[in-house]
Amino acid sequence: DPTRELLDFLEYRSRGIDVGRITDDLVTKTTQCFASGDHEEIIQMSSLELHCVTRRLASLSADDPKTSLCGIDSRLVECISEMKGIHVTGQSVEKFSFSALRALSLDLSAFKNLTLLKLESISQSQLTGMEYIVHQLLTLAVQKCIQTLSDILVHYPIAPQDTMVRQYPMYIPCILAPQTPPHVDVSSALPWARLRFADFKNNNLKTIDPSIRLLTALTKLDLSCNQISGIENLSELSHLETVDLSYNCIKSLQGASHQLAHMKGLRLSHNQISCLDGLERLSSLNIVDLSFNGIAS
Repeated sequence: DPTRELLDFLEYRSRGIDVGRITDDLVTKTTQCFASGDHEEIIQMSSLELHCVTRRLASLSADDPKTSLCGIDSRLVECISEMKGIHVTGQSVEKFSFSALRALSLDLSAFKNLTLLKLESISQSQLTGMEYIVHQLLTLAVQKCIQTLSDILVHYPIAPQDTMVRQYPMYIPCILAPQTPPHVDVSSALPWARLRFADFKNNNLKTIDPSIRLLTALTKLDLSCNQISGIENLSELSHLETVDLSYNCIKSLQGASHQLAHMKGLRLSHNQISCLDGLERLSSLNIVDLSFNGIAS
């Protein structure tokens, strides 16, 4: 019940866990990390913390984007801008339901130097601002979040009216309303031009859909622990060297030579493969793992 969830959220804030305190704590934690000289450390944050960052930054620019900042607000903007890697989890929070957490808006557009993004137990419908960071990420890890690859990979160029870079995120609703999934047009989507490593294990993926072709610079791909039944849409990824498809539902390697022509490492353990036909054409392979399949000796 969305109304019940909203009431739960407001009640949660009224008990002293509010946007200001949560963001202040996050700034303190991040500042201590940076003070040690480690600007490359991955900053751990809950979806609630990221939502509070979204709300606070949005409030800063609600009246006048050119308003000068001071104190904790300027430190927050500085910390967010300097983060190189973040791990956002939708982990449960005391007195706050998991379903309510998955309804909170999460904006990533302010992370101007982010190169590593890990999302866990986050609904892709919560995310906004991905189009602002697609071009800069080197590593993307998404677990327990998506039903299809296009859920996380397809983002479109910024509309003309939004071409001016946002100093802070625009206003975003506190509680997201259910939306009808839009038509996916991969041909006009933004390429992930710098992404080298993509980790999509432990989702509910059934296919390797065409959106994977947007990862034009990818060298390593982890699709393990899903429900994938076929190897497809990988032939155009000319830089791809290693693929992990273990713990899936693959039965045949027919056609694999075309899809995996440049592959050096291939992991297919714990599938349903009974025949090696097609594997003999993969002459570039250095590492192959076919353990725990139904291959006759």
